[in-house]
Formats: sequence, C-alpha cells, structure tokens
Amino acid sequence: MSGASTTVEVLAEVVYVLSSVYKVNRETIATTLEAFLPEIDVPHRAALRYAFQLYSKRKIDFVDCVLAGYHFAEGQDIMTFDIKLQKVLSKDMADT
Repeated sequence: MSGASTTVEVLAEVVYVLSSVYKVNRETIATTLEAFLPEIDVPHRAALRYAFQLYSKRKIDFVDCVLAGYHFAEGQDIMTFDIKLQKVLSKDMADT
C-alpha cells in the first residue's frame, strides 16, 4: 500500500460519476474498483467487496449495495423503507 486512502463515500461518488456522467457499465465499474481496493487504505473493505459484486449483478443503487455489504459482510442490522433493498437484505447475493 502506497499510503493512499479514501472513504466509502468517495467511492460511492466515483461510482455515481462513472455511471451517470461517463455511462460506464456496472460490471466494468465494479470489477475495476474492486481490483483497486488492495491498493488503498479504505474502511469496510469486505463490505465494499460485497457491494461491488452485488452492483455488477443487480440493478440497485450503489449505496444500497454498500448497505447490503454492511449487512452480509459485517453482520450489521440495516433498516430501510426501500423495497428493492429489503428484497436484497432478505436473501444473500449467492441466492440471486
């Protein structure tokens, strides 16, 4: 690691810009940023890995993928009114 660090929020913004401004497809974004993770210091690394994998497979917002990552990779309880996210939280990505 070269001393570079970032936050989950910055990565979420990167995903947003790549997808909405530059029209990069979900799978390319997910695989590229997941490959970048070992090069930086970032909190919630396991949750982010889960989020990138989910993002490449499902049509839900990246922030919801991060919340699912917190739930499945870190065991955190997530409360939401978002029906799509509720469905994701009710079953693991491996079941999708």
